[in-house]
Amino acid sequence: MNKSILSMIVLSTVLTGCGSDSGSDSNDNNQAEFSSLKVNATSYENWTYVNLSRNEAVALSAEQAATSDDWHLAFQRSKVKSNGGASGAGKVQVAVADTQDEFYNGEEAISNIFLNADAAQYEDDLKKSYNLASLTFTQDENKPAIKGEDWYIYNSQSHTLSANTNNAWLIRHADGKTYSKFYFTALTPQPDRTYSATLNFETQAADTTQFAGGEQTVTAAMAPGTSVVCIDLDNKATMDCTGDAGAWDLRLEVSRSGTGLWTNGGVFGEGKGAAFGPQTKDAVAAYTSATTISGRDISSHYSADRSEGVFDAHSWYAYNLSGQHQLRPNFRTFLVDTNKDADSSDKYTLQLINYYSLGESGTPEIRFKKVSAQ
Repeated sequence: MNKSILSMIVLSTVLTGCGSDSGSDSNDNNQAEFSSLKVNATSYENWTYVNLSRNEAVALSAEQAATSDDWHLAFQRSKVKSNGGASGAGKVQVAVADTQDEFYNGEEAISNIFLNADAAQYEDDLKKSYNLASLTFTQDENKPAIKGEDWYIYNSQSHTLSANTNNAWLIRHADGKTYSKFYFTALTPQPDRTYSATLNFETQAADTTQFAGGEQTVTAAMAPGTSVVCIDLDNKATMDCTGDAGAWDLRLEVSRSGTGLWTNGGVFGEGKGAAFGPQTKDAVAAYTSATTISGRDISSHYSADRSEGVFDAHSWYAYNLSGQHQLRPNFRTFLVDTNKDADSSDKYTLQLINYYSLGESGTPEIRFKKVSAQ
């Protein structure tokens, strides 16, 4: 069992009132209670799982969590995921109830508001009665680091795709040590509705710091009746995606149910793949190294495929305001429904109010309140 999970420090306290769950406002002497939980989520690799109904962290391995409905939210550093959709076997769905737009000018964080905001100012937002029917609930979805609109062009007349040949990417291979830069030269629909893709690439071998030179080409054709093909750049070959989960580097899918270009790791595969881009083809061609620019390490620029949800689309924080290199909460209120298929399921308003609750980064504090039946 992971030591980080075993060492979790959890603090649960009733912060207000006399135990009523009436949803009364902040001027009522019988204020509704809400709970607070401080979570040790300092690990960069493991998630900490939380059950809101019991107000506690649940000690689960990743394998156990994948099939468990005993958790509602999970935390890893500043990241949050919910137990539903792509992130878990549960039926949790989440909506934004209060966006706290006053913290932003368009998409730009207003430093003065963030730096002077205090959690006590936003308690009432947690206790409000929200019209659940007006909220947009979603579950976590798998999102590739290489976004679809960047690598293909959709023809609305023929309902087919073609390659966006203007963009290019740097990718980290499944082994985590080899890199390539690549771009599409063709994406061609076949008579049986499968696709064939051709891409050019140049490789930086494992444990080296420069591209070796010599652009190569690989063509990947989906087998008849299939919608997915995997590409092994190391061997300039295609392979069945159900084979060795660590052997391929790109996974191409074109189907009615989903279209995506995935690296090996994060969502599909067991590798350490990631992507950096898009940039123009000319800009990527100018890279002489996939890992350094003018002696500066750029390995942190690569992003892995991941599951994303409401907490990604509507971030709960802003970082490095006024050069302070700290994470500051915006006190957005989220509505967590623990079972999308049951009208009577437990539902909670929830805020993330601190990133340093246990004295170090990666220890978020959440506060939440059970919502009265509506």
